[in-house]
Amino acid sequence: MKKIIFILGNNPQLSVAEISAVFGHEDILEQTDQYAVLQTENFDHEKSMRRLGGVIKTAEVIGKFEKGLLVKDLLAKEGKIIFGLSDYREAGNKGGRKEGRAELEKIGLSIKKTLKESGRPVRFVVSKEPVLSSVVISKNKCQEYIIIGKNTLCKTCAVQDFVDYGKRDFGRPSRDAYSGMIPPKLAKIMINLSKAGTNRVLYDPFCGSGTILQEALMLGFKEVVGSDISEKAISDTKKNIGWLKEKFNVENSKIKIFHSDVREISRHIQNVDVIVTEPYLGPALRGREHAREIERTAMELRKLYVAAFVGVAKILKKGAKVVFVLPQFKGLEKINSETVRKIESCGFLCIRPKNLTYSRPTQLVARKISLFEKK
Repeated sequence: MKKIIFILGNNPQLSVAEISAVFGHEDILEQTDQYAVLQTENFDHEKSMRRLGGVIKTAEVIGKFEKGLLVKDLLAKEGKIIFGLSDYREAGNKGGRKEGRAELEKIGLSIKKTLKESGRPVRFVVSKEPVLSSVVISKNKCQEYIIIGKNTLCKTCAVQDFVDYGKRDFGRPSRDAYSGMIPPKLAKIMINLSKAGTNRVLYDPFCGSGTILQEALMLGFKEVVGSDISEKAISDTKKNIGWLKEKFNVENSKIKIFHSDVREISRHIQNVDVIVTEPYLGPALRGREHAREIERTAMELRKLYVAAFVGVAKILKKGAKVVFVLPQFKGLEKINSETVRKIESCGFLCIRPKNLTYSRPTQLVARKISLFEKK
């Protein structure tokens, strides 16, 4: 059995929830805020990295962190040796400890010297941070070694493709902040949380610019459906899906995009297997809004969300899943909780009440990822 290491993204709870949904919670042996350890017999690193949105790197345990083991493993490679070290031990990564980085560099330079003495060309890649980013690893084409726990040595096998994600986010022909700019990585995480097979019909009733639909197609879904009340959003989605099919060779999928209010979607579609969506989250906050103004926005959004669930209830089978983003307004926890209860009264059960949030330090409103099941 192999021990696989997943280096988690900026929202570790969300990353672990995704790993559990894809591989099974019972297989996770250990988890921290930085990594999770899974035990399995067969594991395809590249395929798994393409599947997951919340994992930065995957690696395998190769032994105890010792200079001799590192040198032996590197000498097994042909050609020029390019390597780097990252410290994911609790004390080593938090706060960017300078002495930890200096210690790691000292070890790396010692390994480099030993390798050069064997007659091999070698380069040691360093960073100002205790860990190497996926960007540094990819651009330098280096073999990274990771240290976790009690000096366990791991060998990085795959890193997140930041270039492709950047293309699907910023390189698309149409982007609209008003329609929503859900990051492709989050869209992929949400799809994985649904546990839906790629032979299922996936529907996004607030498709915006089509990000969730495009990530579903990248994951191999054979039939995707999207709608939006905005005609511009429908136009943007069609342009972006057309661009995706051309740039990423997405083929053999049935795609339906149509203009509709979410309350009237039963006129256009029936028998959907799974819904994954980020609805309108309200006007952008600038931090100067009065508390009453924010509360009024939250109440208006609640009406929209409840109406949306009334609408989708007509097209979902019993047991169908809905992965839905709810805005989390600071100081309005009571309203946030009441919104979930109102949605449940429409014939749904919130089966993931755990607070899975996606946010950045500068954001005033966090995204809460909620999972509902049709009763």
